[in-house]
Amino acid sequence: MRLKRFIAVTAGVLVAAGLSLASTSSMALPQYLTILTGTYPAAAANSCSNCHVNPSASPSTRNAFGSAFANAGHTITAALKAADSDGDGFTNDAELVAGFNAGVATSHPPVTTTSTTAAATTTTTVRPTTTTTAAATTTTTARPTTTTTALATTTTARPTTTSTTAAATTTTARPTSTTTASATTTTIRRCSDDEEDGCNGRTTTTSSRATTTTTASTTSTTQTLGGEALYNANCAGCHDGAAAGGGGRQVLGARACSINGAINGTRVFVGGVPAMQFLQGVLSAAQIQAIADFLNIGTVTGQQRYITTCAGCHGADARGGRTGASVRGATAGDTSEAIGDVGAMRFLSCLPAADVNAIGTYLRSTGSGGSSD
Repeated sequence: MRLKRFIAVTAGVLVAAGLSLASTSSMALPQYLTILTGTYPAAAANSCSNCHVNPSASPSTRNAFGSAFANAGHTITAALKAADSDGDGFTNDAELVAGFNAGVATSHPPVTTTSTTAAATTTTTVRPTTTTTAAATTTTTARPTTTTTALATTTTARPTTTSTTAAATTTTARPTSTTTASATTTTIRRCSDDEEDGCNGRTTTTSSRATTTTTASTTSTTQTLGGEALYNANCAGCHDGAAAGGGGRQVLGARACSINGAINGTRVFVGGVPAMQFLQGVLSAAQIQAIADFLNIGTVTGQQRYITTCAGCHGADARGGRTGASVRGATAGDTSEAIGDVGAMRFLSCLPAADVNAIGTYLRSTGSGGSSD
């Protein structure tokens, strides 16, 4: 009787231990990874580590996100997207969209800090130098006596230059000079014998003044950053590798309209991709175009253009992704028609025909297939 009681107690302890282990450990199953990458294509890079601390172990311990994913019935719910499973300050959705591990606190998008530096302004002013030269006075006595006095005034203003460095702007002002010349003519005649004593003669004075003014001219030069410099300053922290032709995390070959949609939002990504919203109001349309030009310098395949432009909505395997609309086997004509007719795709109207044709060629090569499970 005592032996039976011991066996029963021992069995109960083992069952309880097994249940406790099952709550934090499991096998890494590929079908769950397929569910995850169907919504977050970029998560494929982390494979089973998205949910498991050590995927090769059997059983393998789940990380914080893996436990939350299991508790949600291995379904991508709104609550799971909004949660911050690893407590690093970023939502699961923001980390998975950008290709980071939502179960590891040290894996997250870079933290952006903004600093503002006021440029110093130096102003140097040189006061003008004024030189006054009096010409010689010559008096000739004959019947008519003529005295001519010329006064000349020359004013030289040296330039004033103000240089301000902020957006690489230089302003140069040329000098303004004014020259004024005046002349006085005096005519004296001798008194005749018929005039009264004390006659001092009659004097006529004529004055003339001439003024010449030269107006200053100003030249302004503004230096702008190129696409590569803008990319390195604003994008390379997350999308490294594009400059070397490595793909740069789904940005190689991106066009201005797809970059703008990722930053400012589309019907699928309302409000923009969370990890890129910090660029709203930072980059102008011209700067976004410059970045797009840089990302299209080299050769870009049809598959790369699909990953960059379409995979965010239709999935990396083209079976539907977050929209559920499979595009496997679609032609260039199908894609062009959808951009013109489907409201959620009209933001891609900037794609050149060559891009649409390359994407169509790639999708035709994938054959036809339904939406992902």
